[in-house]
Amino acid sequence: MIQAIEGAIEPVRVPLMYRVGIFLALTVMVLLPLIYLALIGAVGYAVYWHAITNTGLLTSDLGASRTSGRARLFAFLLYLAPVAIGVILVLFMFKPLLSRPQKRRQPRKLSRAKEPLLFAFVDRLCDAVHAPRPKRIDVDLQVNASASFRAGMLSMLGTDLVLTIGIPLLAGLNMRQFAGVLAHEFGHFSQGAGMRTTYVVRTIAHWFSRVVYERDAWDEKMTELSHEVDLRVGWILFLARGFVWLTRRVLWCLMMVGNAVAGFMLRQMEFDADRHEARFSGNDVFAETQSTLPLLGYADQQSWNQLGDFYREGKLVDNMPRLTVSNSKKLPNEVRDYFRAVTAETKTGLLDTHPADRDRVTNAEREAAAGIFRLAYPAAHLFRNFPALCRAATLDLYKELFGRKFDPSTMASVDDLVAHQEAEQNDHVALRRYLQGHLTFHRPLRPSPENITASEDVDAQVELLKKHRARIEKAFPQVGKFLEPAKEAQSQLVDTKRARPLLNAKIKISPEAFDVDLSSRQKLESVRDNAIETLDRTDSAIAKFESIAVARLETAIGLLRSPQFASNISDAEQLNKQSRTLLAAVAVMGSQMDATINLLDLRAVMACCGQLLSADSDNETANRLLHSQGDDLTLAVRAIHRTLLNEAYPFDHAKGQITIAEYMLDDLPHDGDLGGFYDAAEVLTDSLLRLYSRTLGALCLIAEKVEEAVGLPPLPELDDESSDNIESE
Repeated sequence: MIQAIEGAIEPVRVPLMYRVGIFLALTVMVLLPLIYLALIGAVGYAVYWHAITNTGLLTSDLGASRTSGRARLFAFLLYLAPVAIGVILVLFMFKPLLSRPQKRRQPRKLSRAKEPLLFAFVDRLCDAVHAPRPKRIDVDLQVNASASFRAGMLSMLGTDLVLTIGIPLLAGLNMRQFAGVLAHEFGHFSQGAGMRTTYVVRTIAHWFSRVVYERDAWDEKMTELSHEVDLRVGWILFLARGFVWLTRRVLWCLMMVGNAVAGFMLRQMEFDADRHEARFSGNDVFAETQSTLPLLGYADQQSWNQLGDFYREGKLVDNMPRLTVSNSKKLPNEVRDYFRAVTAETKTGLLDTHPADRDRVTNAEREAAAGIFRLAYPAAHLFRNFPALCRAATLDLYKELFGRKFDPSTMASVDDLVAHQEAEQNDHVALRRYLQGHLTFHRPLRPSPENITASEDVDAQVELLKKHRARIEKAFPQVGKFLEPAKEAQSQLVDTKRARPLLNAKIKISPEAFDVDLSSRQKLESVRDNAIETLDRTDSAIAKFESIAVARLETAIGLLRSPQFASNISDAEQLNKQSRTLLAAVAVMGSQMDATINLLDLRAVMACCGQLLSADSDNETANRLLHSQGDDLTLAVRAIHRTLLNEAYPFDHAKGQITIAEYMLDDLPHDGDLGGFYDAAEVLTDSLLRLYSRTLGALCLIAEKVEEAVGLPPLPELDDESSDNIESE
């Protein structure tokens, strides 16, 4: 592997634009903190000047010649207000200088003794690209690699560098691609002045972002006090909040200037590092890697989403990088086409720290380089025991996330968990196939356990099932014509429900905020009336279809209850028992569907209020509406959770028998935890809609087995996802 690196690349000459970028970035980013400190000093001096110059307000005729206590108080406040506001302003401007960023997840450190091949390969690669060797190599679970100073500011004077490698990169790339990524990072290593400038620029830019956007207990306390104290004194706090907001707007302007200049420099650095990568692995492999990395990142995000699903099932995957690679291999062509289209269309923005992929590929193609390294083994071969490293890094993640609550026995293999997910997916597919995609969660099917009994006349039941099957096949084309306008009308009705609280609170709604213009009460009522009229017009046809669908399902399950018929089906006893559990769960979840959809509406209004408050933290109207909707959401979450605590989870679970509520949420947040209930509502709605779909799908799968036993094959699969009428929020 090491000998496959043929010589060294031609040194990359630093272009003029790169030097200009470094000079501009360093100049601007050093000036910005000085401007900020000068602003603090100016405010402090203004307060001092007022305090020693305007003492006459306390002893002037305004205070002495009048006997009115109100006039004396006014003179005192006139003197005190600028002092109080100035002191508060200086404190709020100075506190960000002392605040510390949140701690980041610690990577796993590798040792040369345990991974000799990796370190030897990295050393040889560094020599080939004319870069200093790293003093340390770390690995983490990000789809990324980075070069940085090991001890931050203390390492800037030397070459004390650390290379951090994302294990998913090792799992998902071949050696030529991965070595190219390393060559890119070592290209940064060779940029001595650039690396140091980047560190300063990124540190200052990140600090400015925190100052502008981050809020802490001080901000919350001042907001709380401004509302609690008497307005005759509270107006000082309101003014202070206004000036704090104004200084943050000034800082926002400085931040944007800094980001624009820093972005220019960082993009030049990326172009320079890309040239190292192209010369080492070849410009064709560079383009290949650039198209692979977004797909790997998307698959990795899927893995994190699956982690939540596995956790609810009482299991945790034992190898996160392997799960990511498994997901990347299963990505449908539609996803790959989407990323290709995005790459072709995306342009580099003024504030971007990285150039657009197509610009980077064009830059690499100019090298016309075949590369000095062409070995295409799996990159994981660089490690003695790569699966063990993946499991160890995954274990580190769980220990950090769960602390003492982590139970190693909950870890399961990727194959087992993927097989479990595929079984769940089969249930969802069965639901789509059974109803040919004609289902909306606003009108959930509710088969009743009370309507299902064993029939003495099996032949009559079989004929009835065939009749229902023929009727529903005939109804599919017709109901689709009614469902489409009904879905659109239902969506508009949902929008009016979400817009109404905002209009009632006199919060301005832009015409583009929703799919239809709801910027005024008159427009809202018009949209609502039209939507209701459409739903009334389509209700009869859809209800007729739903009654046929329920009758078909109930008849099939009823046949399963007949011992005479059940003998025709393998595992009939187990299916019969399973169907009872599934029916009970479907009935309970169906009864909570309206309340669940109401949760979605409440969260949508709260999210809108949150956006308004992020732009203007002093927006009292949005703040009141946020808390009002939050109180309603809290009550709704508690009510749904209480109902679902009485129903068993209808599938196998690692913890044994649990309730649906326990499956969805371990515990409810504490009283008054608005953010906690907001997050709990998201988990609850997502889980309930998905579990309802899965449970109903499992019932449909059983019903299909019954239909096959009477000579009715399953309906065809739906090839086009876009034709699916199953509605998900």
